[in-house]
Amino acid sequence: MKKTIFVALLLIAAVIYAQTTRVVPIDQAGLRVDPGSLHTARPVWVTIDTTTSAGSEPDDLGVGERTYTQVAALIIAAANDDEEMSVFDIPRSWNSIRLRATGTADDATVTYVIYLGTLGDGNRDTDSTSADCDLSYLGTFAFQMGTQQSTTATDLFAEICVTTTGNWTKDITTTSPGENTFRVAEVRVDLAGADLLVAVPTVASTNSKLLGKGF
Repeated sequence: MKKTIFVALLLIAAVIYAQTTRVVPIDQAGLRVDPGSLHTARPVWVTIDTTTSAGSEPDDLGVGERTYTQVAALIIAAANDDEEMSVFDIPRSWNSIRLRATGTADDATVTYVIYLGTLGDGNRDTDSTSADCDLSYLGTFAFQMGTQQSTTATDLFAEICVTTTGNWTKDITTTSPGENTFRVAEVRVDLAGADLLVAVPTVASTNSKLLGKGF
């Protein structure tokens, strides 16, 4: 009898606890969020690739080179200027990405061929993962610099971007203000779950950077 009463009291206490205890969701900054509302990531701009105009630039990836492990091997081998390619781990909180380019001289150009892939949760290039994935051609983006300065006074934003779309499943939005507009060209695309970006700078008449920002 005593055992039955004890069990009943435990059940009553559990019900009361469940009814009076709430799980409060918070974001990465520790702030309370409404799970029924849309929340947008607001990271700062980061450098995806830095390339110089000295020497030659790497060729676009061949049909037998479009996997993560193949690209990693090409960068390590550093033949044909392949070391200038970059692999970028896309933060898992980014659903879409914005891309811009900077250079050091007005009217100078840089062209990036960009591929996207998915290594999957727990696998990152930064951690020297042994995982592999196929790479899909996002597009080719030819940037031309203007005169608007970035936060680094020596870097000028591209004001023109000519986009050649690849075979990505999502549409690419390109903002290209035009020459002598003193504005900023930008590319935006839904990542569709991709967590890896490969940037191949095939043309660079200026020391340049490819910048990215997720949302």
